Amino acid sequence: HGRVMSLEIAPDSSDGAKAGEVQAEAPPARVLQDQVAPLHRMPYDEQVHFKALCLKGSLKNLTKRLLTEVTKECGGVKLPWLKEVGKGPAVELDTFHPSPVQEGYRNKNEFTIGYDHEKKPCVGFRFGRYSDGDVSIGCADGCKNIPEVALLAARTLQTFLRDHQDLECWGPEKHTGVWRLLLVRHNEAGGALIMVQYSSRNCKEKEQAGKLEA
Repeated sequence: HGRVMSLEIAPDSSDGAKAGEVQAEAPPARVLQDQVAPLHRMPYDEQVHFKALCLKGSLKNLTKRLLTEVTKECGGVKLPWLKEVGKGPAVELDTFHPSPVQEGYRNKNEFTIGYDHEKKPCVGFRFGRYSDGDVSIGCADGCKNIPEVALLAARTLQTFLRDHQDLECWGPEKHTGVWRLLLVRHNEAGGALIMVQYSSRNCKEKEQAGKLEA
């Protein structure tokens, strides 16, 4: 609980960069892909191994915390069963089973609506955090964990926002604009739920409300 996963991936050899050279800034699409799915450039078996190590580390920390808390509650008395727990993780880690679907598996997706680096309406994911000063949005195409049905919904809404209406997208800096979020849920039977979230307080005027209804 509360564990933060940190991962550094070495640059692809195809980039042509030699040791000691300053590498060019990664293209926006790759930056977004690395942020949305940090392990996507790892072979799947290495991803599983890495996640297993993370879980083993969490179980190790859980065991230490359990020993500390129980000993404290017992007034410092070390119970016999606690000694056994201290020999290994409090809970055994079961065998990992590979997923039958390794791409496009996320069945619930939330896309942020905002503006890209060119100030055009965009439906995708944010490059950074608001606290870091970067609120620009990037297209989600290319993110391997997002299914095509969700990407299609995002592209369709993005086209609508750019070409068929003139209400503004949400601006987190000053809480301006109307369009905020796109939610897409789907199932294996082909059904999909699509919901668009907007700020009602910024479209109270009759003219804006009429555009929204249209």
